[in-house]
Amino acid sequence: MVNNVSCIQIGMTINGNNGLYKVSKFVDQGGLGKIWVGLSIIGKNKGKIVAIKEPRLDIISNASKAIEYIKLEIDALQNLNHKNIVKYYDNSSIKINLSQDIPILITEFIENAQTLREFVDRRRSLSENDTIKFILKILNTLELIHSQGYVWRDLNPNNILIRNNNLDDFVLIDFGTCKKCNIGQNYTLIQFMGYSAPELFQKGIAHPPGDLYSLACVIFKCVTGKDPAEFSTDPFTQTTLNNAPISQKLKNVIRKGFEIDPSKRYQTVDEFERGLTGFGAQVINKPHVIAFNQKYPIIGNAILIGRNPSNNKVYILHEDGTQNEITEDTGQWISRLDPATGRKGQIKISQSSGKWILETYGKNIVAVFRTNSFDEVPDGKRYQLRDGDIVALCWSPIRGSYITLNFKEH
Repeated sequence: MVNNVSCIQIGMTINGNNGLYKVSKFVDQGGLGKIWVGLSIIGKNKGKIVAIKEPRLDIISNASKAIEYIKLEIDALQNLNHKNIVKYYDNSSIKINLSQDIPILITEFIENAQTLREFVDRRRSLSENDTIKFILKILNTLELIHSQGYVWRDLNPNNILIRNNNLDDFVLIDFGTCKKCNIGQNYTLIQFMGYSAPELFQKGIAHPPGDLYSLACVIFKCVTGKDPAEFSTDPFTQTTLNNAPISQKLKNVIRKGFEIDPSKRYQTVDEFERGLTGFGAQVINKPHVIAFNQKYPIIGNAILIGRNPSNNKVYILHEDGTQNEITEDTGQWISRLDPATGRKGQIKISQSSGKWILETYGKNIVAVFRTNSFDEVPDGKRYQLRDGDIVALCWSPIRGSYITLNFKEH
């Protein structure tokens, strides 16, 4: 049943940026959004059935969050083009008063599909072989998401649709929580019980190892038919995993993905994939940092990280002059790194007497996440890093971090 507080009604037409769409029926609603079905009547997708999503406005306490999530989803889907991600078609806005425009998302409509949860529940569980083949395809999709600087934050069996009872034909949906690490986005605590990494729902930390924790939970669901408990260390989860009819190798992969301490998990899609396929995680013996799913070995005994003022690229500068661009900083939040003018950037990581030391520069706060809490590192202070520390650049207890880097000693 449709709540009266709605921007969309059956029979109305919606003007998008790329076409015109006529609403035909209401489908469903979740905690923050409503889904309608319509038909593209003008534009490059003319004749296609479409899904139309609007934020729920009837729950006043969640209205602003619902609007935020639709905007996040529009941004993510415009930039994530993959055969296994729901296809973005268009977006629009509907004015509800003189001062507020409500965002509308238009995507492909997924027909003849069921959720992964429904697919597994009907079969009680999946075989180890089928699960591994399926998860490797999920990893391929996650690699694109992470390489574009996004973290999904909502990987769970309800957001994976299986078409035509075929595990090879799946679609990832619901990217309203998909976050690109940009300043100004809310420091939002998110939890889908049993599938969210502890640091996500306790501290709001969004990084690739959090998605990989969720993926381990999905594997658990596939091979046992059961949902993991809120914490993977729960006796129910551990007993269920111990008794699962799968190889010790796959149990070990799940346990590593389940680690409460994010520094002990798989750090990248590549590491997780190597664990599943039996090759083991790629060994980088040199100290390195991980950013946006990429590993950057430290050349020499020190690196500087900052923003190039000529193009606003955030980059790593090694002792020998080698540079690695890691992302773009259009908001110019990261401190400038320009050796010619003496600008040191945002941070320096250097080796001294066998220890790795973090030094910070600039007015924006840098913090280190360790043992489930943040330590602020004031400008000019020296802070000893440990293997697995998460360095948060431009950190705020309200907004969270702008960019996160994982430091690995080996």
